[in-house]
Amino acid sequence: MRRKLFGTILLGVLLAAGYWLLRPARPPVREQTYVSDRKAAVWNRLATVREPVAVLRYGERVGVIEDKQLSGTDYVRVLTPSGATGWIEARHLMQAKLWQRAAANLEKSKTMPAQARGKTKVLTNLRVEPGRSAPRSFQLGRDVSVEILSRAVVELPAEEAPAKEPKEQPAETPQGPRREDWLFIRGRDSDAGDLAGWVLGRFIEPDLPAPLRDYAAGIRFVAWFEPNRVPVAAPLKEGEPAGEGKPVEMPQYLAAGIIGGEGQPCDFTLLRFYTWNATRRRYETAYVESNFCARLPLRVTPIPHGANLDKAEASFSFTALGKAGEETREYRMRQNIIRRLRPRR
Repeated sequence: MRRKLFGTILLGVLLAAGYWLLRPARPPVREQTYVSDRKAAVWNRLATVREPVAVLRYGERVGVIEDKQLSGTDYVRVLTPSGATGWIEARHLMQAKLWQRAAANLEKSKTMPAQARGKTKVLTNLRVEPGRSAPRSFQLGRDVSVEILSRAVVELPAEEAPAKEPKEQPAETPQGPRREDWLFIRGRDSDAGDLAGWVLGRFIEPDLPAPLRDYAAGIRFVAWFEPNRVPVAAPLKEGEPAGEGKPVEMPQYLAAGIIGGEGQPCDFTLLRFYTWNATRRRYETAYVESNFCARLPLRVTPIPHGANLDKAEASFSFTALGKAGEETREYRMRQNIIRRLRPRR
C-alpha cells in the first residue's frame, strides 16, 4: 500500500517537473501599458481569419512584447493580466506615464468641491491638461453627467480651426487671438468608472436649476449652490381642505456668473442670491454684487439640514483680484441677508 502511494506521488512530481521544463516560455515584456478604451479585443493572430483571446477593459495593465504595422494600422503584441498573449490595435493603449497623469487628475478631483453640473453635448475628449494638443486619456459619450470643478483659458493657435459646435450655438466671429474655456470635470462612465480631466468648455451644457434658467438672460452662470432651504406650505391640491397642505422645503440659490463669451480672464464677475417668496410663491433676487474679477472655486458652507434658520448661518468665500493683488472675500448669510466680512487690518 505504501509502495503504491509512494509511486503515485513520485509520478505526480515527475509530471509536474516535466510540464514546468517543457512549458512554453513567456516572451519578454518590453514595457507596461494600459487600455485606454472602454473595451478592446486581443486577437490570436494578425490575419483575416482570427479569434479573440481576451477582451480588455479601460485601465487594465498589459505588457508590451512587440509592435508591428499592417495595412497602415499599428498593432501591439501584449501579455494580458490572465497570461494570454495576442495582438491589439495600438490606438487602444496609453503609455504608463499618461495613465499615471490621468490617475493623478482623478485623485486631485476628489479634494475639489463641485461648482456646477452639466452634461456632454457631443462625444467629448477628456484630456490630462487644458488644450487641444494635450494627450487624451478617454472619450466621453453624449449626455454624460459631469461635475464642473474649475476653469482655465487656452489661446488657440491661429492655424487651428475652431471646434465644431451644435448648430443651435454657432461660434462667434473671433476678434484677435482666439481663447477657449477649458473645464476640469469629474464624471463617471458605465464601463470605465470614475474619471477626471479637462474638456472643451463649449461641449458641456450646464444643468441649471429651473429658477436660474428663468434668471439667466444675459448671464452665463458658472457655479451655483443651495446654502439653505426654507419650509413653506405646499400648494393646495384640488379638493383639499384649506390649511392641510403638507409643508415642503424650497431651495434658495447662490449663483456666480459672468456676462459675455468664453476666453475672459475672470472666472466670474457677479453674484446673485435667489430667495423663495412664500407669499407670492416665486423666486426673487435678494442679493446682487458685481464689478469684481474672481476665480473658482467658490467655497460654500451651507446651513445643516434641520438647523434653526433664525440663528444658523451659511458662509461662502472666493478669491478675487483686488487693488493690492489677490484677496480672499468672505461672506456670512442668515436667512436671506448676506453681509461681507471686511478683512482685518
